Amino acid sequence: MTYVSLTDEEKRILNNHEDMPILERIKGMNSQELKSFDSYHPIDLTHYNKIQLEWVASEKYLIAHRPGHTGEVTPLELIQDMQINKNGERFRAFYVIKYPDRVKK
Repeated sequence: MTYVSLTDEEKRILNNHEDMPILERIKGMNSQELKSFDSYHPIDLTHYNKIQLEWVASEKYLIAHRPGHTGEVTPLELIQDMQINKNGERFRAFYVIKYPDRVKK
């Protein structure tokens, strides 16, 4: 596993700069490493969904501020971006690493 630095844009939208090492670790993960988190499930779905909505809002912001992007981010753009960048898998890894006491295997 390698750590991949966040872009300046990614750093600007961090709610908590203490998350940067986690996010850089996840950014460097390959598909197999991300898949290793598939066996974890949230204990508190309300908390999981709250954090996931914040993650999606950040993703929308990043898409909206890409060079050449105009207008609002469409649901299709968001879905395509999530698939291309494996953002669902990345979120699951983030949640497990950040909140290990809120998941079960």
